Amino acid sequence: MSTSHARIALYGSGPALNAAEEVLRMAGRNPMFVANSEELSTADVVLYEGEAPSSLLPEIPVFQVGEGIDLEYGLDPVNDPAGTLACMDAVVDEQLASLDAEHDLAAAKEELFRVVKAQAKLEAELESLAGGIEDACEETGGRLRKLVIEAEFRGLISQELCAEDALRTSMQYLIHKIGVSNAVVATPGLDGWQLGAYVNVDAPRDATQDVVDRVLERADHFASANVICSNGTELQAKLDLDHPGLDGRTCVWTGSYDEAEAKASLIFFRNESSPFRQEDLETIDVVSTLLGRQLGGLERIELRAQPEEESQDEQWRDAA
Repeated sequence: MSTSHARIALYGSGPALNAAEEVLRMAGRNPMFVANSEELSTADVVLYEGEAPSSLLPEIPVFQVGEGIDLEYGLDPVNDPAGTLACMDAVVDEQLASLDAEHDLAAAKEELFRVVKAQAKLEAELESLAGGIEDACEETGGRLRKLVIEAEFRGLISQELCAEDALRTSMQYLIHKIGVSNAVVATPGLDGWQLGAYVNVDAPRDATQDVVDRVLERADHFASANVICSNGTELQAKLDLDHPGLDGRTCVWTGSYDEAEAKASLIFFRNESSPFRQEDLETIDVVSTLLGRQLGGLERIELRAQPEEESQDEQWRDAA
């Protein structure tokens, strides 16, 4: 499909059209006689013999030329070549100005698009940077929080000189930090796991005695080196116990270790309306780690304090 770049179109017949061509060439224009179907891309002005075609673009001005035509409605290159030339220059200049304005507008739109695109990219980078800063602040805050808990609890637990006091201090500190919660702590003994500490805040002990008994039987299943957060359904499955007191619960379990040896198995559970937060899990992790080290240290002190014969008897019993 041909595309017209003509600035102006003239139509008419006879000497007037030829005179119009001569006037235009004198003015340095590039007029061209064309038929309706011819390519117009090289013409400044197109000349049509006869009537102007209806296929011209609406933005192209169309003038009729002829001898004696009133300049108010058309052009008369025969009787008034100077006026015709001036009029043609004015029309062509107006069209060029219009095209320049359209070009400037297109360039402005393109520049605006580039600015908007650059702004969107900058906003995305700033958002990413802000997110990175937020994550870094959160990570740093978490580390500082754990350091504060570690320093605080280490000062408390280091003063306890027996396992019972160490367990009591640990439970009091944890309940204070993580909020009210049921807790069962099992410690290893000569005949398997035994109850080291028990906290019950929302049910009589006899109502959950079977839960405690089953925890002691399966304490090794809960002595995980990691802090695990779960729900009452999974807790019942691990205990192999269908107990209504564990319905609708949120729970956490972990182990306390000293040199890869389990020194305690801890289980916490409470109503799911008060779930354990990430800060609670971090607190439990710090406390369980320090508790395991303290219990291991107390055991070594106790062994060193035993008489030599009793210590040897203990070693033989362990070997048996």
